Parts: sequence; C-alpha cells; structure tokens
Amino acid sequence: MNWGKTIECFVHKGYMILPGAISEILLDEARKVTVCCLYDLLKEYNLVGKLYTLLFSNKIRSVGDNSLEMFIKCEAPLFFEHALSLLLDETEMSTFDIQSKIWKNFLFNDIQKKFLLTNSVVNKIMPIIGTDLQFQSSGSLTISLSKAQSVKHNNYLFKKYHQELWSGNSISSLQFWTPLIESNHDGQLVVIDCSHTWGLVPNENRKPVALPHKYEETKLKLSFGDVLIFHPLLLHKSAPMPERNYSRLSMPLTIRNWRIKSQVNFEERHSWDTYSYSPLTSVEMKLGNSYLSPFRLVDVEMMQPDGRVV
Repeated sequence: MNWGKTIECFVHKGYMILPGAISEILLDEARKVTVCCLYDLLKEYNLVGKLYTLLFSNKIRSVGDNSLEMFIKCEAPLFFEHALSLLLDETEMSTFDIQSKIWKNFLFNDIQKKFLLTNSVVNKIMPIIGTDLQFQSSGSLTISLSKAQSVKHNNYLFKKYHQELWSGNSISSLQFWTPLIESNHDGQLVVIDCSHTWGLVPNENRKPVALPHKYEETKLKLSFGDVLIFHPLLLHKSAPMPERNYSRLSMPLTIRNWRIKSQVNFEERHSWDTYSYSPLTSVEMKLGNSYLSPFRLVDVEMMQPDGRVV
C-alpha cells in the first residue's frame, strides 16, 4: 500500500481504505463475542431450541446439542440471521436494543480498543490526527437487515445520505468503519467522493434537501479485515441489501484527539475512552496535577541520574 497515495485519497476524496488492517484472529474474537451475546439473549427468552431447529433441521438432536460451542462453530452469517430473526419476531427487542447489548459486550472485552490499536490502523491514523486518542464509547454497532427481515421490521439503522456532523461529531474527528458479519461484500456503504469539501449540507428529517446536480458515487466493497477511515463531513449511506443477502453487522467508531479544541458540537455529551497518549501527555501524567506540586509522586532522594527510582 502506497501511504502517500492513501493520504492523498483521504485529503482529495474524503476517505481512505486500509486493506487487511484487522487480523482474522481479532475478527474471530469479535464474532465469538457476538455469538455469545446473542446466545445469552436467546437463552433468556427460551429460544435456543428454536434456533437449533432452524440451523440443524436435518440433524438428529442429542444431549448437548444446544451448547454454546455448537453455535460458535456455525457459519456466522447464518447464525446471525436466524438469531436476529427469532429475537425480532418473538420478543419486543429492536435492532437498536440488540446491537446495544453486543456493543456493551465488545466494550467489556476491549474489542474496539484492540481494533484501533492494531499497527495497521494506529500507524495510519496518528499522522492525521495525532496521538492523544479517544473513541466514543457511547457509540453503537450497525445492523443492516436482510430483505426478508426489513419487510417485517423497522430497519432503523439503514441510513440515507448523511454527514456524521449532523449527529454532533466535530470536523476534527475521524470515522472508522469495518464489516464484521456478512454473507458477501455487497450492500455495504455508498459514499459521495469529495463531498467532505462541501461544508454542512442542508438537511431535514435525517436526509439532505439540497445536493449538486453532478456528483460521483462510489459503492464500497470492503473485504473482512479492511478498514474505512473517512472525514465526518463525507456524505455516505447504507447500500441496498441484495435479495438473498443475510443481515449484516458492522462496527463504526468515532475517533478524536482530545487535545484538539474543536468548534461547538455535542461531542461532550457522549462518553469517551482514551486508548493512546502522546509523550507530552505521558510526562504530564507523571507530574500528577496541574499545580505542578514539587516531588509529588517521586522521592528525589531515591532518584538516579537517568530518572529511575530505586
């Protein structure tokens, strides 16, 4: 990957793609956490047996067939589609409720941090935004329902063209997006190239009310492990799901440098989790407080010339 061209693409088009940035090991961990979370929800509503029937209709059931390990070994898109279908059809949970449960399990297992701290991601983000980094821990995952599910249920997380600025994000932040579970790479995102240079697009009811007569759309097809990094002013939307696709789970994240004082926005109404400190911030942390109390944390009598304390 030519890093210069990648940065040029971000500046010119408003986005860049980091191919293979997330390892298969990390992706598998995220999928396992997802399966465990959905299994617990199904178990809570006594729906595990029904899920087994949907997934293994031709298999003679034996003792232990409803175990978590059996479902972990299933194809993730097939499991996700049927688990989602049962929870939406037979409980009062919405797609937002379901993703919220998975998101909280991701936070507990540090999935977001692990994705952001992979070398291929952090080394590409830091030259753009710096090293004092936080991600929005009050964020959410995105579930795009299959055609079969969207007929029956509100596909709330399926979005029309929008800018993340509309949600209160600062223009000093970055957006991260990567697919987690899907049956193929169709039906991901559509972006309008260079729209990040248009400023705030007039909008109403969560959709634009004015666009230029001519603009260039790009339908993205990221492979598993690829990461999209884009500007919060870039217009983007959910791509239509093909007829036979299963429902898709993806992870968007908002990243900011908390040292950058941005324009008025609603970022401070959200929760943030710090995952990277600059050397300057690391020194400030050693000082202990803004009053610079002398020798607050260090016994100078025990300090060596090289700064070590014995």
